[in-house]
Amino acid sequence: MATNKNDVLEDLKKSFSATVNLYIKKENELKANAFAKGQLSKLSITQCHYIAAIGLLKNPTFSDLMRHFKVTNPTVSVIVNRLIKLGFVHKVQSDSDKRVYYLMLTETGKKIPEMEKKAADAFAELIREKLDSSEMKTFLSILNKISDTKTIV
Repeated sequence: MATNKNDVLEDLKKSFSATVNLYIKKENELKANAFAKGQLSKLSITQCHYIAAIGLLKNPTFSDLMRHFKVTNPTVSVIVNRLIKLGFVHKVQSDSDKRVYYLMLTETGKKIPEMEKKAADAFAELIREKLDSSEMKTFLSILNKISDTKTIV
């Protein structure tokens, strides 16, 4: 085990990277099994973030997404229109204001957040299997301490 500060930092980077890669691999396996061949590969990371935000915000408008991501209307329009074309999102015109469209996930689009949750559940189960009760308490304490950090360098 590393003892000097630089070696400890390098060990931390390697362990963290391996852990994140394991999580991503599990998530990708679950998604690949849930979607038609090649369908998921058409999505960029940004598009996945938009799908997650549309699900989280519960039928947002284009303006809601602009505020959420702090981007311009053309940026939101390009991404959302691509998601519509791919069949992950559809839009519904407001009855009260015909200029406003609400964005909704299609059944296919709803699978993305579901797969992310399943991946998180599977990863949590893997951690539970690997750690004893005392280690789990320590691990949770460390995760809570990290996630409570306001700024990540």
